[in-house]
Amino acid sequence: MQCYSQLDREALAIVFVQVPNRSAETLMGENQKFVLPGTEIWTDEWAAYRQLKNLRRVSPYTWKTVNHSRFLVDPTTGACTNQVEGYWSRFKRWARETNVLASPIIDTHIDAFVWREMFAQNGGAQTFKNLLSHIRMKYRV
Repeated sequence: MQCYSQLDREALAIVFVQVPNRSAETLMGENQKFVLPGTEIWTDEWAAYRQLKNLRRVSPYTWKTVNHSRFLVDPTTGACTNQVEGYWSRFKRWARETNVLASPIIDTHIDAFVWREMFAQNGGAQTFKNLLSHIRMKYRV
């Protein structure tokens, strides 16, 4: 299974998407689905991302990169991917522990993971209120 993720640092929203491959073409397609034109995107310098940066002339996004072999935060652009890397680390650990990668409904498991990351971190009453609120939004009565 291959996934692609995006993190909106201001809204603290994250998107995990299962993709057939991680080519520049596939990633550009996912960006066009989930990222508003004019958005500033921060990535590491992985090969497919470098290709996306080269497509900037046809891309409605601003791209900034960080070279992880040299910096955690790029000193010139301020680009940093630590937060999204943290989400990936937690997802991979959770996926191994729960063995969901072989599930035929992997997308549902990914959605549940993202929901917990965004709305169930504090536990208790607030998590329950978030659950009820989201059920109410999904299933209008």
